[in-house]
Amino acid sequence: MRDPTRRATILLSVIVAPLIRGQEDGRTNKAVLLMNNGGSASHVSRDGKYLLYTDWNSNQLAVRDLSAGADRQLTRGGANGGTEYPADAAISPDNKLVSYNWSTPETLELRLLLLSGSGEPRRISTGDRLAWLKGWTPDGKQLLVVEGNSLEGGGDLGFIVVDSGKFRRIGSAQPLSHARLSPDGAQIVLDELSAEDPTRRDIRLIDVETGRSRLLLSGSSDDYSPEWAPDGKRILFISDRDARPRLWELQLRGEQPRALLDLPDGALSIVGVTSRGRVVVNAGDIGGSDSYSGTVDWSAGRVVDVQLLKNPPFKGSRRPVPSPHGTMVAFVRKGRGFWVRPGWQIPVVHSFRTGLDRTYPTALTLRDAPIWYPDEAGLLFPMPPEGAVGDSPMRVWRFVRLDLQTGKYAEVGKTDANGLVRMAGMTTLSLFYLLGGKRVMALDWKTGANQEVFRWAGEGQVTDAAVLGEAERVAFAVFGKPASISIAEPGKEPVRIAQIQANGRPQLVWAADKKSVLVSGALAGKQGVWRIPVAGGAPQRLDLDQPGINEVRLSEDGTRIAFTQRIERPSEVWAYSVVAAQVP
Repeated sequence: MRDPTRRATILLSVIVAPLIRGQEDGRTNKAVLLMNNGGSASHVSRDGKYLLYTDWNSNQLAVRDLSAGADRQLTRGGANGGTEYPADAAISPDNKLVSYNWSTPETLELRLLLLSGSGEPRRISTGDRLAWLKGWTPDGKQLLVVEGNSLEGGGDLGFIVVDSGKFRRIGSAQPLSHARLSPDGAQIVLDELSAEDPTRRDIRLIDVETGRSRLLLSGSSDDYSPEWAPDGKRILFISDRDARPRLWELQLRGEQPRALLDLPDGALSIVGVTSRGRVVVNAGDIGGSDSYSGTVDWSAGRVVDVQLLKNPPFKGSRRPVPSPHGTMVAFVRKGRGFWVRPGWQIPVVHSFRTGLDRTYPTALTLRDAPIWYPDEAGLLFPMPPEGAVGDSPMRVWRFVRLDLQTGKYAEVGKTDANGLVRMAGMTTLSLFYLLGGKRVMALDWKTGANQEVFRWAGEGQVTDAAVLGEAERVAFAVFGKPASISIAEPGKEPVRIAQIQANGRPQLVWAADKKSVLVSGALAGKQGVWRIPVAGGAPQRLDLDQPGINEVRLSEDGTRIAFTQRIERPSEVWAYSVVAAQVP
């Protein structure tokens, strides 16, 4: 599922102009800003009058009248502090109804609502299965969906009759596939994780009547988010071909793809094409995040020699962790966005002695910040089952060791219960991890057994934990605005030591003195990286004046610090005039 707290979204409107007898009409690509309200677009009506989007301030579905520039909220209530929100949505061809998914921690509902916003939403029953919405049929009587039991594995692509809820299967598809029905309702185009390389997406075409399919695009490029041109003879899609994000066009009669225009450096998706050829492109996480490392002068409370951990174009970095002696730093390199999938995060190790990076490619679904082995010869990552997509909160997770010499990954243990995992510490005897937002567990390296060492019985979810030694103390953060930082010791009630306005989820690390923890965010209205004494006393702010700092980690010897910086960029809507093939 998507995380609404992390979605800085940009909307683009690309005006596709006619191509006359194969020649360009001579108009220039003049950009016009259309909207910048911070919403996440999900669909544009075929006539181009209305744009659906999620308002992340209220976690509700809203609609913008593009001609009047007016916004109106469609859904009411049920956000439950950010744990519920609208997902994909689509306007019916006659502009009377809105179909949408409503996501909760337990399920994904398929709902209908009048575009006017009046009345209560109607829930379409899908039995014990989930239904991911993809769009409407041209007659407005059926919905294109992918049904399944979870994000993992395959699903059934087909149609749900709006009046009866009856499902008709067409073929197989992955639940998170971007699937769209042709203007005449005869064909479906979709993207899917490649069978040959699941770190890439291919584009497939399916015949509705027969269910037969064929690959349109595959290979080394990441081709995704396909949409139909109004004439039904061309596919518009996004690709990283030429190592840059662009809008592309493919003629179904077999011509080579043609680049139309460059797109922003963000997590991109096409949310619709109007009957007059206006293409709306959604882009989130613009510019992504960067990671830095520096040396700590504790006596002066300063961080010096701060340096950027470099990345290729259109890639970002996060989760930096210095090695125990501060000679190296490990981080993960990734593209824009937060869609969890195979190969979405690639480990990189930077050596401060040589100044060189070594990259460790993988198709595994690695999660969270790594933990260094004490000998600095390996990294430990948690991950859901191989090939998994999404957060996998209802799956048993595994732990894999990356050998930095050979570059090989090997499983070294697993959890004994379902739940999302966050790393919390490691010794020669045990691995400590947070499980399901409530329990801190210890995995015994010798026996492979898992044992609970701490359970949070209070309200809210624990987002991060840091274990000192063999669970002598556990520092943990409970999500909130502000978040609460507490310390737990065996046989004692937890003691809250601070509240902080974190930039994202509050993440903790024990300082080298074993008497304080580091966390980033705002204390008393002042942003920074803070060392908080666990026995009381005033927090110490490190002199590191950079905004948007999170994911702070410290080497065991306390000499080197690493952190991620993410600057939220306001959402925008731009209009571009480009050249395309014939539009009726």
